[in-house]
Amino acid sequence: MDASLSQPHFPFHRSTTSISFTLGQQRESTYRDDSVLTTPKVGWWLDDNLTATTYFVFRYDSLSEVSAATIEDLGPPDQFQKSGFTNTFGLGARWTDFDDPANPTSGLGLSVASEISGGFLGGDFNLFRLIAQGAYYQPLFADLVLGVELRGATVVPYDGTPQVPLWARL
Repeated sequence: MDASLSQPHFPFHRSTTSISFTLGQQRESTYRDDSVLTTPKVGWWLDDNLTATTYFVFRYDSLSEVSAATIEDLGPPDQFQKSGFTNTFGLGARWTDFDDPANPTSGLGLSVASEISGGFLGGDFNLFRLIAQGAYYQPLFADLVLGVELRGATVVPYDGTPQVPLWARL
């Protein structure tokens, strides 16, 4: 279940402020994750091609039906945490030069985001995440378009967090 509220042109003319609330459940073959998260976000259009975003994520997760093999594979079983709060601050930037933002047939787009969880934000997990992606579209012939997308990311624990929780893994 998702609910969101978005206010364009607030707090500035070339910005949008939003807040979303999600009550979710993710089922995998080796576990189930029940989660609640709230995300306030502010985005700015710096020019026609460049946007910047800052956001917070306040999240609670609770795992159930976790197989013994999954717990064992993640490291020492005494360090496995089945639930907790993850408070995250993130910054992102996106540059696009597509012919059509909704249905591109030519152009290039690049984005990067970094997130820090825990530390001064509180919560049960201290994590750092870096995400980058790029997309390229090139018309070939008739209505055929070549689309290439690359994504890369890393997430690492810090400051005493023994492992990245299942819900925060890539």
